[in-house]
Amino acid sequence: MAKKKELGYHARTTLFLLMGYVLFMLVLTVVFRPMIIANLENGGYRQKASLYFSTLWKEEKDTYACALYSIDGPRIRDLEVKKGFTDDKHMMLEALLGGPDEDDLAAGLITYIPERTRLIGISEKNNICFVSLSERFLDSPDTGKAVTQIKETLNNAYPHLRVAVMVGKEIIG
Repeated sequence: MAKKKELGYHARTTLFLLMGYVLFMLVLTVVFRPMIIANLENGGYRQKASLYFSTLWKEEKDTYACALYSIDGPRIRDLEVKKGFTDDKHMMLEALLGGPDEDDLAAGLITYIPERTRLIGISEKNNICFVSLSERFLDSPDTGKAVTQIKETLNNAYPHLRVAVMVGKEIIG
């Protein structure tokens, strides 16, 4: 008759710890479930995820009002950008960073924001919108006018906002 082989000490300990971990995580999930669901709802993550997945394979574009320069100063023009899954402020700036299209260039509209400038992030606190851009932004021929383009673009849609443009940890304007 064959003997039953018992688990060794280390295998029993590992199994016990694993089952304890699973039970502990289950209890945490049950206890904090309402808080987790509330944060998902309030943060808009569900809407962002549904928008992202609904537009994932489409080549649709959105149009946003952006500030471009003419001889007379900044003018608001509609620029297109590929549909994204972020908020309107982010998409407006992405459209602005994409630069003017051929029709706007033919009409004499330009941008002072250098090509390949990237939007690092946008945050908002106490009615101040902090726009963080890549180091490439500092290569602008006129940084003041480039900052004005960003401010005019956001203030056109959100007149109550104050805008602070940052490169790294330094506020440019």
